[in-house]
Amino acid sequence: MKKRRTILIGLLTTVLLTLACWFEPTHCVRGKLRGEAFFDDRPTSYWRGIVVEAFDIDWATFPRFTWWDRVRFRMGWDQGDRTLLQLAQSLDADSVAVLEELSRDTNPKVAAFASDLLELNRCQEARVYPDWILLLKKHNMR
Repeated sequence: MKKRRTILIGLLTTVLLTLACWFEPTHCVRGKLRGEAFFDDRPTSYWRGIVVEAFDIDWATFPRFTWWDRVRFRMGWDQGDRTLLQLAQSLDADSVAVLEELSRDTNPKVAAFASDLLELNRCQEARVYPDWILLLKKHNMR
């Protein structure tokens, strides 16, 4: 009976740890297991979610910030959040590796956006900010 309970507890613990690793929000464990490229301590699967989330912007009402959001943005608070702008503006080898993996994504919008952003980074190292917003509008999923 004791051996059976130990095996059951071990099996239950293994299942719970596996589920916790699979559903953790940063995708780091899953990215390490799949051998994905990392940028800013986040794997390609995390950045894919950021790109898809950026495609969901309603451009007719964008940006609808409160006055407090504008103050926080001007003061530079909340810089810990990973945004698409960080990926778009960075030209280091890690961001290029993530963009190259995203350019081979199964979602054609994500793949086209990443390919265009890679081309933009290769052509215009100094002017990334205004042009990546135009790319988002071009590849908008709505």
